[in-house]
Amino acid sequence: MQIAVIGSGYVGLVTAACLADSGNHVVAVDSDRAKIDALRSGQCPFFEPGLQELVHKNAQADRLRFSTDVGSSCAGVRVVFLAVGTGIGAGILSGGRLIRGSRDIAGAVGWFGLDPRFKSEYAAMGCFEAEASGGSIGRKARELLAVGEPSAMRSIAKGRAENVTARTVVEAARAGDPLARHVLDTAVIYLAMGIANIVSILNPEMVVLGGGLFQAADLLLEPVRREFKRWAQPLAAKRAKIVLSVLGEDAGLYGAAKLAWDSVS
Repeated sequence: MQIAVIGSGYVGLVTAACLADSGNHVVAVDSDRAKIDALRSGQCPFFEPGLQELVHKNAQADRLRFSTDVGSSCAGVRVVFLAVGTGIGAGILSGGRLIRGSRDIAGAVGWFGLDPRFKSEYAAMGCFEAEASGGSIGRKARELLAVGEPSAMRSIAKGRAENVTARTVVEAARAGDPLARHVLDTAVIYLAMGIANIVSILNPEMVVLGGGLFQAADLLLEPVRREFKRWAQPLAAKRAKIVLSVLGEDAGLYGAAKLAWDSVS
């Protein structure tokens, strides 16, 4: 059995490897040109002669995860995968194919404009991401703690408010902390608005929710399902299923491998 595919680009140098006996191609998948050059020069132990390369954005490899989530039934359906973690991005699947866009950035939904009150952070990451990503939830909690709001999040972070993250907020919210619940409730509204825009524009059969933040699905999933219907086109909302990724945080590995495999198959 030979290494047929290397998918590199989700986290770290090599994040997905597919072993198969159907060929001896090596495919590098990464947005960092230095890593590709390292492969070519032999500095990477996975280098093989006859390197094929596919330079691709990390986000696109990540977005391919949803095609595995929903299985072989994807061939004839329209599905959107929404990844909510440090940032926010989406993968759009139609007829079994990933929609990439003219510049390969289709699915950059983190840039959705959801609030007309423009804030400086929107220029760096987009409104949707600035209001509802895991990274932004941690930032908002730290800002509230900095002005003296009482919360169990301080004790969870061992008195160091600068160490508060989305994980801290979720832990405090599960314990009933009012400030943590407020931060998550606000994020739910933005998540619901973003999903509503996706559903209204694309009319998918399914929106698959993944990324680190949806490890807290017990706090987020049902509120998001209820709230998005207020904002979405009614007929599209009625037919769209909002479901969780079944592969969890490992799904990106499958996406990177699939991207690489598709390039040689």
